[in-house]
Amino acid sequence: MPVGAARGLTEETGLTGLGLEFARHLDFTNQRGLRVRQFVFTTVVPDGRRRLMPRPGSPSWHVS
Repeated sequence: MPVGAARGLTEETGLTGLGLEFARHLDFTNQRGLRVRQFVFTTVVPDGRRRLMPRPGSPSWHVS
């Protein structure tokens, strides 16, 4: 799972080589009534760049 999260972070933000740490998961029911599990990872960006690059229907990456 962390490998997929790292790949997604790179694809969505262009940031590479950052270690990700699993923070938690959230379980909820989406608008279609399906159960969904969202995984939350954290990382540290050494130079303090802030990026938010969401696309409709895709994961949101909040990097600070």
